[in-house]
Amino acid sequence: MTTTDVPDAETSRKLVEAALADMYTAWMDRDWERFNTHLDPEVTAWESHLPEMIRGLDELARYRAERGEPPAMRSLAADVSEVAVWGETAVARYLLVGEPVEPSTPRRVARVTEVFRWNGSDWVIVRRHAEAR
Repeated sequence: MTTTDVPDAETSRKLVEAALADMYTAWMDRDWERFNTHLDPEVTAWESHLPEMIRGLDELARYRAERGEPPAMRSLAADVSEVAVWGETAVARYLLVGEPVEPSTPRRVARVTEVFRWNGSDWVIVRRHAEAR
């Protein structure tokens, strides 16, 4: 496989799931540089807790700077329901489940849809929609 060849559908599904797992591990580690490697530079994110849609990594960096550190979680992981692959495009649908450090704090759950694009070497997120559940 050259760097431009899109992996077969089964391999692509596994790569997308691995990317999600690594992205949320990076979130837990507060490693935003590694987290961002899973995002297209022009990613858009529309989430129920955001006042506006985020467009691109520059807007994401500004949002992070303004919001401060996110709440501490004991765990944060994608419970993947489905990854569909069509050529250089993939869609992942999953529940994002965050277990808080404080037992009295409610568990955080969001329904997430991510659109991925093959960039020649990795599957990266180009569109994100998340809705608190």
